[in-house]
Amino acid sequence: MEHDRADPDPPADALGALRAVGYEAPDGGARVTVYVFDGQDSLDAGAAELQSRDAGGARTLLGQNGALLFYGTAPDGAGGPLSALARAFAGDE
Repeated sequence: MEHDRADPDPPADALGALRAVGYEAPDGGARVTVYVFDGQDSLDAGAAELQSRDAGGARTLLGQNGALLFYGTAPDGAGGPLSALARAFAGDE
């Protein structure tokens, strides 16, 4: 899947993360942000905040790997590439 850099959505400071990087598919399909946290407690709080947000009908996926939190969204019905990215991020290639 091709991707372009995008602003993290939401930004890192809104979740208490140290840093974040965002990407989106050129066709406006999947959007992914990866956050870096300084510990499990702040990661858990950030994940809870993301889960509480209204995705506006989009499919959302969360995953973590150590201090990293993966947050992806895709329009309903376009989640295949998003699922593949989430599996790769989690180490389930």
